[in-house]
Amino acid sequence: MWRVSGGRLLMQFRVLGPLDVRSRDGGTVELGAAKQRTLLACLLLRPNRPVPVDQLVEILWPEAVPRSARAIVRTYISALRGVLGLTGTPGGPRLVSSRGGYQLFIESAELDLLVFEELSGAGLRALADGNPAIAVERLRRALGLWRGRPLENVTLDGELENEVARLEERQLEVLESCVEARLAVGDHAGLTTELSKLAAEHPLRERLQGQWMLALYRSGRQSEALQVFRGLRERLRDELGVEPSPPVQLLHRQILAGDPALSPPVAGAVATSPNGHITPCQLPPEMVSFVGRPAEVSLVRSELTGRRTRGPAAIVAIDGTPGIGKSALALHVAHEVATEFPDGQLYARLQVAGQPVAPVVVLGQFLRALGLPGAEVPATEDEAAVRFRALTATRRLLVVLDDARSAAQVRSLVPAGQGTALLVTSRQTLAALDGARCVHLDALARDEAVTLLAGFAGRRVADDRAEAERVVALCGYLPLAVRIAGGRLAARPHWSVRRLADRLTDQRHRLDELELDDLRVRASFEVSLRALREPDDATDQAAAAAFGLVGLPDGPDIGLGCAARLLDLPEKETEQILERLLDAKLVDSTAPGRYRLHDLLRLYAREQAAAERPADERDAALLRAYAWYASMAWQTFRLLRPGDQRPLRAAPRWAVPPDDAPTTADAALEWLEAERGNLVAAVRQAAAGGGDLARAATELAQALFGFFLMRGYWHEWLEVNETALAAAQRTGDHAAEAHACRDLGTVHELRGEYDEALRWMGLALAGFERLGDRYGQATSLHGLGVVYYRQGRYDDAADRYRDSVAIRRDMSDHYGLAVGLTNLGLVHGLRKRYSEALTSHSAALAVFERLGDKHGQAITLTAIGEAYHRQGRYAEALAYHEDSLAMLRVTGNRIGQVSALNNLGLVHQGMGAYARAVTCHEEALAIVRDSGERYEQGECWQLLGSALQALGRSERARSCWQQAAAIFEDLDVPAAAEVRALLAGLPANGALRAVG
Repeated sequence: MWRVSGGRLLMQFRVLGPLDVRSRDGGTVELGAAKQRTLLACLLLRPNRPVPVDQLVEILWPEAVPRSARAIVRTYISALRGVLGLTGTPGGPRLVSSRGGYQLFIESAELDLLVFEELSGAGLRALADGNPAIAVERLRRALGLWRGRPLENVTLDGELENEVARLEERQLEVLESCVEARLAVGDHAGLTTELSKLAAEHPLRERLQGQWMLALYRSGRQSEALQVFRGLRERLRDELGVEPSPPVQLLHRQILAGDPALSPPVAGAVATSPNGHITPCQLPPEMVSFVGRPAEVSLVRSELTGRRTRGPAAIVAIDGTPGIGKSALALHVAHEVATEFPDGQLYARLQVAGQPVAPVVVLGQFLRALGLPGAEVPATEDEAAVRFRALTATRRLLVVLDDARSAAQVRSLVPAGQGTALLVTSRQTLAALDGARCVHLDALARDEAVTLLAGFAGRRVADDRAEAERVVALCGYLPLAVRIAGGRLAARPHWSVRRLADRLTDQRHRLDELELDDLRVRASFEVSLRALREPDDATDQAAAAAFGLVGLPDGPDIGLGCAARLLDLPEKETEQILERLLDAKLVDSTAPGRYRLHDLLRLYAREQAAAERPADERDAALLRAYAWYASMAWQTFRLLRPGDQRPLRAAPRWAVPPDDAPTTADAALEWLEAERGNLVAAVRQAAAGGGDLARAATELAQALFGFFLMRGYWHEWLEVNETALAAAQRTGDHAAEAHACRDLGTVHELRGEYDEALRWMGLALAGFERLGDRYGQATSLHGLGVVYYRQGRYDDAADRYRDSVAIRRDMSDHYGLAVGLTNLGLVHGLRKRYSEALTSHSAALAVFERLGDKHGQAITLTAIGEAYHRQGRYAEALAYHEDSLAMLRVTGNRIGQVSALNNLGLVHQGMGAYARAVTCHEEALAIVRDSGERYEQGECWQLLGSALQALGRSERARSCWQQAAAIFEDLDVPAAAEVRALLAGLPANGALRAVG
């Protein structure tokens, strides 16, 4: 949370962990070179004090000091002033020269070290004054500022290393004081596990070992407490040759004797507030392992404390998936704001063992905690609620309710006073709770999840960050799962992080691995599912029954249409079921009509499906869903490539468009983009099956040809076709195998991998010849022609195009004929046969117009513009290219736009409008840079360099040409020689890419 002082945002400097600086707008400040960071660290460890230059030099160069060391320090200081903005902002931090050194003036709220000292000092004073509850709150906040080893990303030597060691010792002292305060408020049970880990990390630290002994004793574990003492005594004797200190020996004797002086404080102790009210302090201990969620913490805190003097009680309702960390966040914020509510804090769990607790029971607990004698507590909910509102009307009180089943369960528990606040957690969104600010929690960010894991096994996590990231990813970044994984590492010191990651990799047993004592991810999910099964409500029970099926598909989410086929239900009924699962937080919603399952919930759902339904029933559900995908995809193909005979010639089984299929090209693209990740996952999952599922995979892969070609998603297209090929080969589907080979050839051609493209196209041609598939032969011959064209083998390209065109004519394949004529015209243009080129292009354009194919029209318009450009007829070329670009933008064909923009740029160069040419080529490069189509990338760099050179910007041009040369040489294409000639100062011409 960004701090504010005097109405202005402050910078934030953090040294209690990796060195980190945030600007006033919250952005991370790049601190520059390693020694520059070390210099800043020196100044931050001595805030508001002058640091002599000689001392800085000694720290920066502990061995060989350069002659110009002082000048280098001045350079670093100047650079720091610049990057940090420390040049005199009124009221802001300032870095100034001071008495032979430098001094960083900084407010305490801006530096985590100063905040730590303030909070820990306040906590220690509260502990000394006999206020352990306040001490716990202050000391926990202080310790929460630590993010790891101080300055762990800064080079430390000598004095700096000693200072860091002193800081770590200070942290341990504060931690021990916090433990002392928690023991004083009766939190011994919550401390035993935490102290077990701390004591193992610091086996000779007697105060910590003694605190562990006391926590165990107060938890009824006397023998374990005595064992801790015996272990400590042996270690001290063996390693230091001394006996335990007198205080620890006294504690040992008291434990042996069962001394009443060691008895824990009375649980649920109350105090009296300054206004005479009884002050309950019922908050459970905060989870020490809480990490992250700065935005949510800030929001909840401000909502709870922002209405203390106005309006009704502030209400915040936190919801989210089981195990997402709702309770941890609630308790973290509740402890942070506890001092804002001097009349006390009430707490209750609203479900026990999965069963809801009646509001009247909770009201009785609260009324007694507020001082009402038990005999006066009303027996009915309505009467108890009236009494509760009366008792809270004049108090500043915080009420925390954990795990509410519904808004109805909470309504009578809302306090009445203006200075009161209610913080409630629930697996459901409590939108029906009047006045509530609903806060939804998602999974942790990756770095937050790794930090949480490191809290249990810090050194192992730090030593193997990559495997730690793998562990938290396999946990789905779910806090409960990460906490369990961390606990398992802590309980098994001999395990590496990689071993845990490997164990979690097996999806069949992942939920089994995520169990530790009474913590189980599966149990957390079971509570939510059981809540759906128990009520006598048809929709709830239908949702519970459908949950397993909803988890079967592998895609990142699921749309309403696919879900309806999966469940074999009408869409309206399907929507009711999914919305009920959403209410129960067993699914999330990514957009209206779209739903997703957390990775671990998906595994749990599949367990339910396997337990409730036989394998053939599960496969049938997937086939219904994926057959719908295939039929939808074929319909989008027809809309994006009208006239293309592939849907007819491939004889798809699922060719009939469903009732909800798109009817326009725009709607087709919108559907494909929304389902893109699901379609790729569907091919992968269906291909792993047999029979009809494998057929659905190969058909879906074929139907996605037009979409992937238009949008340039080469990586996904490659994966889809490789997967389809494997399925076809495994099932003996030779036609699907040939189609996959041809489409693989197209992908490799587009990626500039020409040898691979020729290999796959050759395999496809041979396969189609064996099958007697003339259409497949024509498309393969055309594909070979495109590859030859890209390689500069224009005679071979023309021969293949002619062979393809001949077959298309015989088959009356007008679309294929037009595509072949367009590309044949490109070859004529390169040979300066402009009349033949324009004749071919004009014939192709007429066919595309008759078919209503905007994509084909646009590409042919570009080809005609190129033919006019080669003849120096710039005005006509410009008009055709502009028409083509406008049409390509309407259709969403990004790769076609690249070709049109580059050709527009060439025309502008020919007309001397070099600045306009640069704009065109830069726009083309921006589109193609992330596509993976390397030939187009090289061409964009080459053409941009030429335009820049014409503007006299030689160095930028050189850089562009070097990029182009590297790409073309790697592809081993003739364009490499052209670019080398450009770099040597020789002219060269670009060429339009072939289309297919």
